[in-house]
Amino acid sequence: MVMWIYILPALLGFGLIAALINDDDDNSNDTGEPEPNPNEGTDGPDDVTLTDGADIFDALGGNDRVDGGDGFDNLSGGDGNDILIGGNGQDTLNGNAGNDLLQGGDWNDTLDGGEGDDTLEGNNGADTLLGGDGADSLSGGLGGDFLNGGAGFDTLLGGEGDDELYGGEGKDSLEGGVGADYLDGGVWDDTLDGGPGQDTLIGGGGQDTLLGGDGPDMIDGGDWHDTIDGGAGFDTILGGAGNDIITGGLGKDEIDGGLGDDTISGGIWDDTISGGDGSDTITGDEGNDVIDGGTGADTIDGGSGADIVTGGAGNDMLEGGENTDLLFDTEGNNTLSGGDGNDVLFSEAGMVTTLPSASNVDTRDALVDGLVDGLITSGGNGLADTLDGGEGDDTLFIGENDVATGGAGDDSFMVGDWQDGAAEIADFDPSDDEIVVHYDADAAAAPTVTTALTATGGTVSLDGTVIATVTSPGLTQAELDAAVSLVAV
Repeated sequence: MVMWIYILPALLGFGLIAALINDDDDNSNDTGEPEPNPNEGTDGPDDVTLTDGADIFDALGGNDRVDGGDGFDNLSGGDGNDILIGGNGQDTLNGNAGNDLLQGGDWNDTLDGGEGDDTLEGNNGADTLLGGDGADSLSGGLGGDFLNGGAGFDTLLGGEGDDELYGGEGKDSLEGGVGADYLDGGVWDDTLDGGPGQDTLIGGGGQDTLLGGDGPDMIDGGDWHDTIDGGAGFDTILGGAGNDIITGGLGKDEIDGGLGDDTISGGIWDDTISGGDGSDTITGDEGNDVIDGGTGADTIDGGSGADIVTGGAGNDMLEGGENTDLLFDTEGNNTLSGGDGNDVLFSEAGMVTTLPSASNVDTRDALVDGLVDGLITSGGNGLADTLDGGEGDDTLFIGENDVATGGAGDDSFMVGDWQDGAAEIADFDPSDDEIVVHYDADAAAAPTVTTALTATGGTVSLDGTVIATVTSPGLTQAELDAAVSLVAV
């Protein structure tokens, strides 16, 4: 109601005063019912298409559909299962409670599903998608997007672009798509697939499956028992804590199993593999691999290729596989088998000053020469190792209590002043094999080497201490003497 009041000037002594008093402030119509706010829906199901421009709209209750059109819109679904369409423009969409569908459209949009099992589609632009509570599905589309599933079993797809995906709490599935993506599974048992591009995958807590896809990826399994496949590309893979299953795939990979009893396969190419702590099973597969079992009772097979295999601490089983391999294990009661190829086997602590690694050698010949030049006289470990050269012309470095078998080929058995007792050479063939006695020329004068025949073969002594027993039925003194030489290092 509007009321005009006219007061005579003669009564008040000044001109006419008009005052407008508006008491129509309750947004009611002629029937007394409240009129709707143009920025709000109703408590029932609404279907609203807004004009182009910067719109603000709250759908309130009900299962609503709101299309913001072009412009920078701010749309809220309220309670109910809502559909919010941002259209072109930098939009903010909030689904709130209910199982909502949020579509951002073109531009850089922010979508928040809220509570419920929501579907969020960023489409084009650098979008921010927040799933909230519930089992949500998030798709970033084209552009560098940020996706966070929140609590619940979520599915996240980054799409094209350099995306960031966070699974949050719950058993989530994350796929980066094309681009250099960052994927973090969070807590629970997650599946991460980087897709094409240079991706970073973090498993976090839980029994995760991590797939690098094409490209040079960095993968960290985190805690628990993970399954990791680097895919194609030069990958860096960390298993973390837990009994992990790791495959390098196609490419020159660097793999570290970390804590736990891991199963590691290098795949195709020249890989560098470390088992870490635990009793690991490692296969180099194809390529010239450098493998270190680390601590624990490890089983290592270099596979095809010219491999360098180090067992580390623990009672290890080392197999060189095909080609020319170097097997090195000085701690524990170990079994070394060269396999096919001209192999070099080391079993004795104190024989070398530096461990073999990819960084300090250019070729395997240079590696062997360096190890021989580094012989020192600190004594052996006294543990009973088993060495088998296999087929090929092998070189076996042995110490006391070791049992060495050269196998087929022209083999060289290396003994020396690092020993305090005898090693056993189980298959000596004087027509093909040789025994080389090493001593440290800087530590002492040249020692005296003597040989003697036994019922089963013979012995080799250094300054009166037997350092090798030879099994070779029918061996003659002349054959034994001809096969033994003394070398200063």
